Amino acid sequence: MLTQRRERILRIIVDVYVDTATPVPSEAVVRRHGVGVSPATVRNDMAGLEEEGYIERPHTSAGGIPSEKGYRLYVGNMLGMQRLSPAEEQRIRHQFHQVEGSLEEWTRLAASIITEAVRNVGIATFPKSMDLRLKRLELISLHDFLALLIVILHQASLKRQMIPLGEAQTQEELTAIVNKLNALFSGLRYSEIEARKKGLTPLEMQVVDIAIKTMEEEASKAFEEPFADGLRYLLSQPEFSERTRMQGFVDGFESGGLFKGLIPEALKAEGLKVIIGSENRDDLMHDCSAVLTRYGVPGVLEGVVGALGPTRLAYARAMASVAYVSAMLSHLVGSLNTP
Repeated sequence: MLTQRRERILRIIVDVYVDTATPVPSEAVVRRHGVGVSPATVRNDMAGLEEEGYIERPHTSAGGIPSEKGYRLYVGNMLGMQRLSPAEEQRIRHQFHQVEGSLEEWTRLAASIITEAVRNVGIATFPKSMDLRLKRLELISLHDFLALLIVILHQASLKRQMIPLGEAQTQEELTAIVNKLNALFSGLRYSEIEARKKGLTPLEMQVVDIAIKTMEEEASKAFEEPFADGLRYLLSQPEFSERTRMQGFVDGFESGGLFKGLIPEALKAEGLKVIIGSENRDDLMHDCSAVLTRYGVPGVLEGVVGALGPTRLAYARAMASVAYVSAMLSHLVGSLNTP
C-alpha cells in the first residue's frame, strides 16, 4: 500500500504527464508542485513507485511516466470527487435547452460538448429501448458431446449457437437443463440474469453465459453508429503520429468499429466505466482510454455517452464532463417519458 506522499507524487506525475506528454523528472515534481521534500527523497519515492509498477521509465536516466496500474489508482482516487465549475454546468444546460425536444440534436450536442471539454473524442449514442427480455432457451442434441443452443427473445429474435459439451448428454438431460433455466430466467433482462446466475452447474453456467452474451450483442446492435466528434484532437496527440496507426484510427472512427467494444461495457456498468489501455477488447485501442456511462431511463430507454483519448487522458476532466452530460441527458430524456 502506498504512503500518502507517494500517492501524491504519483498524482503529480500523472497530471504533469497528461499536460506535457514527456517523462516527468523528480526535479519537475519538486519545482512545479513543492511536495516539501528534497529531489533526492522524491527520486527515492519514484524508484519505489517504479518498483511497485505504478510508473515506468523509457530509459534509466529518464523521468517517470504513469503505467496502466498507476492510472488505475489515480482514477480510483478520483471517482466521485470531480465536478465541473458552476459556470461550466450553466453553460452546458443553456446549450441543451437551446435544442430542447430533439433527441437527435441532444445526442449530437452531447458528443460535441464532451469533445470540447476534454480536447479528445466525445461519443454519444441515440437512446434506445433496453427492454430486451429472454423468452426461452432450447437445447437440441446433435451428438453426445455437441448441442445446438437456441436463444429466443420476446422481441421475436432467435439466435442459434453450437456448444461443445464437456461430457456426454442425452436429449432428456439437455431438456431438463433448459427447463430449469427457463423457470429461473424467462422474462428477465440480461442484467437481471447476470445478477441471479448463482448455484448453477458448469454446463448450466455455460448456457447462461452464452445467452447473456447473445442478449448483450443484440442490445449493442442498436448502438453501432454512435455520434462521435473530435478525431482531429485525437490524431494531434503524439501517441498517434505514426501514419499507419493514424490511418487505423481514421478507418475505425469513420466505420464506428472503434466504439463497438466500448458500448457493451458501458451498458453493463453502474455509474462511470473507465477503461484503461489494454483493458480495451480491441488491440487498436490498447494505447487508448475511455470514460463512459449510461444515460436515460434505466431499463427502459438508455444511451451511452463518453470520452475517448490516449491513456494520457485528462481523466478528472473527462469523468466530470461525462458524468454531468449524462445527468443532463437523463433529465431531458426522462422529461419526454413523463405523462
